Amino acid sequence: MVEPALPFLAELKRRNVIRMAGLYLVGAWLVTQVAGTVLPMLGAPDRVGRTVLALLAIGFVPALVFSWLYELTPEGLKREPTCGRANRSAPTSVAGWTGSPFWACSC
Repeated sequence: MVEPALPFLAELKRRNVIRMAGLYLVGAWLVTQVAGTVLPMLGAPDRVGRTVLALLAIGFVPALVFSWLYELTPEGLKREPTCGRANRSAPTSVAGWTGSPFWACSC
């Protein structure tokens, strides 16, 4: 059961998804600490702090998807190459599934 997870983790590292998750969590922690300090001084209601936390939590998954799809290069944002469809010569089944997981690219 451990074997199929290793290529997936390698792909996550290659696409910098793990790095993005760490940076997002550190940034979200910093924002919540600042909001927890500043919002009471401004007299903001408690729901503002909870809203900030909820928005940060909701934004976590789209940030990870964005980091999976795009790569930051010196030339700017580039779309991560999808090797599954471009490198296949012919589908091996009606659905086009070769039997390997979607992250197990050979490029």
